[in-house]
Amino acid sequence: FIVADDTINHLFVFDREGRLSYRIESDQFPSEKAKFEDLAFDDATGSFFVVGSHQGCDYENLESLSVLFRFKLKEVDQKLTVDEASVESLPLYRSFDQIGLWKPDAMKIEGLAYDSARDHLYVGLREPADRARVYQFDVDSLARASRDVEAPLPVEVLSFDAGRVDGTPFCISALLWLPSHRGLLIATSTEDDTEHRFLGNRLWFYSEGRPVTLVRDTFDRGMKAEGLAVGGDQLVIAYDNDQDDTDIPSRIRLLPMKPLLEGLG
Repeated sequence: FIVADDTINHLFVFDREGRLSYRIESDQFPSEKAKFEDLAFDDATGSFFVVGSHQGCDYENLESLSVLFRFKLKEVDQKLTVDEASVESLPLYRSFDQIGLWKPDAMKIEGLAYDSARDHLYVGLREPADRARVYQFDVDSLARASRDVEAPLPVEVLSFDAGRVDGTPFCISALLWLPSHRGLLIATSTEDDTEHRFLGNRLWFYSEGRPVTLVRDTFDRGMKAEGLAVGGDQLVIAYDNDQDDTDIPSRIRLLPMKPLLEGLG
């Protein structure tokens, strides 16, 4: 599994038992201030996307965290490494700036997914926390905007109330595109900032033209789901549990996919 870490500008490779194998770095990734929040994969071209939080307390901090890269990996000495010639920076922040969200303490990205059939990139916002919001982007338009063409406007495809637990809202923390169901699997999680507690997670499914559906109610209290992937017939959930503050180590959990998606068509 390849995992993005929200404290550093590296990617990490873990084996199926959850053991760290090695890091993936790139000279073109920005400074260590760039928190990588989520990964997406284009199975048509073999490209990856990795996104920063686009959150900061001032514009200097905000600019360092406002990154979106597209790149490919290659194998060198039996390890995956970034193909430096493939790295492309996409100006996602310019699109959010057009709707007034790209400013200090206004937004935070934690979800990213890609539909290769339609060249659609989906971005899930953890903040603003009043509603769970997902925006859609045409990647080709974003790529053209990196060459001084006007950035495309974000298309809000989903906005819903994900509920609360003990007064704390469920907010988007990961996205995953499911080609088999032509829709998004959405993880929402809770974080009590006053006591630094995680109060549970929920999984949702959304497909165009249909209402968002809760597919798994509150689970794994005490942990925060921050990554989704598919491994065979199982859903892989990565938990970032802030061990320094909670004494709970980060974990990977496997869930059978079939029970989650029964009845969704």
